[in-house]
Amino acid sequence: FIDDIVAWNGKLIAAGEIQSGANQDAAVWDSSDGGTTWTRLDNNPTTFADSRIQGILTTTSGLVAWGSVGEPVCTGQGEGMACGPFPIMLWTSPDGAAWKRIVDVSVFKDATIAGVIISAQGLLAVGNAGWDKPAIWVSGTGDAWERQALPSATFKGANLTGVRATTSGYLLAGGIGNSAPTSGGVILPDAGVAAVWWSPDGRTWTKGIVNRADGIGSSLGDIYVGAGGMVAIGSASGAKTAAAWTSSDGKVWQPIANAQTYGGVPTPAPGVPSIPSFTIIDDGTHLLAVDDQTVVAVWISSDGRAWQQIAVSGSADSIPRSGAHGQLISGIFQVPGGLIMVGQQGSSSQIEIWRATASS
Repeated sequence: FIDDIVAWNGKLIAAGEIQSGANQDAAVWDSSDGGTTWTRLDNNPTTFADSRIQGILTTTSGLVAWGSVGEPVCTGQGEGMACGPFPIMLWTSPDGAAWKRIVDVSVFKDATIAGVIISAQGLLAVGNAGWDKPAIWVSGTGDAWERQALPSATFKGANLTGVRATTSGYLLAGGIGNSAPTSGGVILPDAGVAAVWWSPDGRTWTKGIVNRADGIGSSLGDIYVGAGGMVAIGSASGAKTAAAWTSSDGKVWQPIANAQTYGGVPTPAPGVPSIPSFTIIDDGTHLLAVDDQTVVAVWISSDGRAWQQIAVSGSADSIPRSGAHGQLISGIFQVPGGLIMVGQQGSSSQIEIWRATASS
């Protein structure tokens, strides 16, 4: 499985895991030819054994990856069973080839990480140390981490689901008062509301405004940035599927309807535009919406409001067709000069990779 791909030092670095029977080990690969051929890097069993890498990012001194190791601790049985999160692990590498686990992960005990970005202070990780206990950690290099003290009034009842850096600061996405997931028994209605927080420096945070006519039961998720605006993808229990918002500054968000593709999403107001797909990636300037439900289709936008479809060319057998011919797209990544899609063919355990080159 490939969970993330980044460009670094003239190469592409992919991170994820390899499963063999009941065993799973984290893995890292690199490509020097734009994604055509790949080489597995450090496979030291003591470094990546019984673990999974969820994300990877570049720093001024190398690479940092984060994920989990081992199994969660569970108590109880049957419908009464409750499990904690997978234990967090982070890795660093100066060159992409040799990796090491960070020595002390005690600051992440019983926590989850929703995302890691580069901040003005170095690295900034966000997540939760319990369902309604939001947490932010900072690090200079990725080798040692410190948890920030968050003002309880600003983050009361919050659950963080994502983080994003912008040209003016940083954004946190999540919800207030949402119901915690349950592993059994009665599932209560979600009474939470989508929420966002912004900061100019990654240290001081202010709660933003997320508008929605039927706001109860919603949560803000991943945030994508274009030159003229932003898009956030989340959920709304009333629609039983995804919901989306746009913003020009990250401080005030307005809902987007997409009734044609996602039935049941209420229209907030006449004339409010919809987005062509909830699968979005960006490079900080362009937003790309990718529909991989049939033959892959791509739209481009600079603000998340006005979209233009991009012509996709290539031989018929080279264009990904999710659902057709048994193909399953599992990841889409923006890389220098285009896109990379990863997936599988039918029940095969072999990863397939497609590369799309952007035209001028």
